[in-house]
Amino acid sequence: YRQEGTGAVRYLAADELAEQTDADDWRAAGDLPTAAGLRGPQVVETGLAARQAANLAEVQAAFQIAEGLPAVRPNWAHRLIEFLASPRVAGTLLFIGWFALMFEFMSPGLGFPGFLSAVCFLLFFWSSVLHGTAGWLEILLFVAGIVFVALEVFVLPGLGAFGIGGAAMIVASIILASQTFVIPRNPYEWSQVPNSLLVLSAAGAGMILSLLCMPRLLTQAPLFRRIALKSPDAAEMEAIRYQESLVHWDYLVGKRGVTVTPLTPSGKAQFGDELVDVISDGELVPAGADIRVAEVRGNEVVVRTLT
Repeated sequence: YRQEGTGAVRYLAADELAEQTDADDWRAAGDLPTAAGLRGPQVVETGLAARQAANLAEVQAAFQIAEGLPAVRPNWAHRLIEFLASPRVAGTLLFIGWFALMFEFMSPGLGFPGFLSAVCFLLFFWSSVLHGTAGWLEILLFVAGIVFVALEVFVLPGLGAFGIGGAAMIVASIILASQTFVIPRNPYEWSQVPNSLLVLSAAGAGMILSLLCMPRLLTQAPLFRRIALKSPDAAEMEAIRYQESLVHWDYLVGKRGVTVTPLTPSGKAQFGDELVDVISDGELVPAGADIRVAEVRGNEVVVRTLT
């Protein structure tokens, strides 16, 4: 605010201006930008600090401290926590954790991928708790989300509530563990949102990449065998067709006959005294044409015309 007449400048909040006896003499001159923080001279100018010290000796003189002040520096544990809690490293931990966890589901028994996944998740939440961005709420949300998703997949398939709710709890736990607020309300908090989204994206990328790289292993996983059927190979498919066929026409292979009806592409053909439903190999065959049985697939008798 700038005072009319004198041109004096003061930095006041709205409630502070109301407390001034000469409030009518002050006019708003703009807002003080604080998104990037305040430098030392600005802090003194705004009245938030009495003076600025150029060095440690001036601080000792201002507070009349005779003995030297010991320097406090971060130790290796503090530096390790800061390193693990950085968005890139935290995202990498979640990426490896989810990738290893999905790989563990795809392989029989418990092995190194499961151990690696557990270590990555422990390091992520341990560093987040000591860094001050996570607490018991985030840990409980994550564990409960994993349990609910497991219930949806292996115990109560098809309901949807446990799966959707568990996935939402996992996402919420990762986001809350990456920031100190729930809803951003100021420029600083909004600047931290991309870091939280980066960590969440890394976790999702680890899960998606594992599913894309190892789709064939899903049906081999002991846990997923309950919800995913193994696709039969060609030999098994042929055996299934043979077992499910009501009549076996294998003895007709190579025999010649005459079409009784046009084959478009299915129809009827006469083989001696037998009238059989047949199917051509793709071409349209008129009635009365000479044909030969090329192969039998279960109940299907495939024929070809004789040239």
